[in-house]
Amino acid sequence: MKTSRTPKAVAAAWDIIVKSTRALDDEDRDVPLAQDLFHILGSIKGATLLANKRGLDPEIITVAMILHDVGRIPTGVFPGHDMAGVPPVRGLLKGMGDLLRKRWISSSA
Repeated sequence: MKTSRTPKAVAAAWDIIVKSTRALDDEDRDVPLAQDLFHILGSIKGATLLANKRGLDPEIITVAMILHDVGRIPTGVFPGHDMAGVPPVRGLLKGMGDLLRKRWISSSA
């Protein structure tokens, strides 16, 4: 079995999502939270299939897919979700920057 190289990054990314789910009820969202979470899981599946096929690090891809729409979770809307996602992602990257940077560099080399 392959040893996980970036478990802290994956766990930290999911932690951002889990904490963000408490921000709004479904009636305050443009789509139900479950639909956004399903979208994230589908994105992970598709992107990791491509990553494996192209020899990329699937864990780094998993982090990217968890966070790609992170701004939708606390805001519940599509408009402006890109900018709403900046602070939590910036915080993750500050905390995990060296680890992720090393993995991305070695994955792309």
